[in-house]
Order: sequence, then C-alpha cells, then structure tokens
Amino acid sequence: MTDDAMPTPEIRPAPGVRVVRAADAVIAESANALESRLSEDDAGMIWLPRGEAGEPFLEPTEATFELPGLGHARLLDVIGVSASLHGAAWILERPAKGAEALADHIAFDPEQVTLERL
Repeated sequence: MTDDAMPTPEIRPAPGVRVVRAADAVIAESANALESRLSEDDAGMIWLPRGEAGEPFLEPTEATFELPGLGHARLLDVIGVSASLHGAAWILERPAKGAEALADHIAFDPEQVTLERL
C-alpha cells in the first residue's frame, strides 16, 4: 500500500495529564500530549512532546521502521533506574503527510511501559 492509499491520521489533543512509568522511574509527564488514530477501530497512540518526554531516560537506537500512515520512526531505548527497555519508545524522523503535528513527539510501547492518564 502506498502512502497515498493510507488514511490521513486524526490527531487531536489527548485530555488530561499523561505520565509514563518504567523501570522504577517516571520517564515522562505532560499535559500537552497528542493522540493519533488512523480509524475509529484504531486503539490510538499517545505522543508526548519531546521536551517533556524525559530525554535523559531515552537513548536512540540504530533501528528504524515505518509506522503506516504516520511516517518513518526511530526506536528509542528507555533507560530506567532498574532496567533498560529496548525499543520501548519511538520518534518520527519523517512524518507522513497529515502527521506533521507529531514531529518532535515521542510515543511509548504500552506493553513495556505504564502510560497513565491523571
């Protein structure tokens, strides 16, 4: 499927304060998170501004991948107090058309971290 055939993501402010916890540390906290969805059936993804995403806890990896409809992303390792979590976060390096609002935002893998809404 080409990028032209992908649906345009719906990107909107995520209500509340979002907190990311992992490896015995608060990795990020933001009242300025965004939520992206590609369809109504999509569970959605929460994106925190890079400046509020605890960059001291994040280490870029060499691994990159395509997020369908969103763009080209780089994996980040999350370095916590008690563990390092490989590929537990990602940042869009080249957002797809319609996903430009997600530039300079970081998403976290909900299977590796705890993402709470306060």
